[in-house]
Amino acid sequence: MKDEALLKKKADIIGQVFCAANMLQFISDRSFKEDNLTTKQWMVLATIEKFFDEPPGIKDLAGKMGLSHQNVKQLALKLEKSGFVKLIKDEKDKRISRVHITEKVEGVFSARYHKDKEMIERIFEEFEPDEVLSLFGGLHKLIDKLSEVDEKNNL
Repeated sequence: MKDEALLKKKADIIGQVFCAANMLQFISDRSFKEDNLTTKQWMVLATIEKFFDEPPGIKDLAGKMGLSHQNVKQLALKLEKSGFVKLIKDEKDKRISRVHITEKVEGVFSARYHKDKEMIERIFEEFEPDEVLSLFGGLHKLIDKLSEVDEKNNL
């Protein structure tokens, strides 16, 4: 494949990633509405559950999610208002607000388990296992590279 044709494919992938992200957010927002959550709010909760053993500070959470501190703070404040998290000042450094998940989250996650599993299965029903693994690896590479590009641009 010629360089120009390959470049067009790469640009198309970027466009398709944006399109897929928007479609996924639209579908997810509709699904989470019954739990009084948005997709971004759910991502905050899921990120805490998956990546942190202790309640994270907003800065650490923002870094893991690839969002600004201000965006995560606003999401956390809305989650606190809905009873999904509690923001508690760090005992050692009062400038840090730690995001503590409440028991309400476990109830919502367990109640949604089968519905979420079914949605994931439907999305990937046409994929062969090797396609899933290839997409998984490719997206991780893409995210790692995006993080690297972001770091270089913020020097």
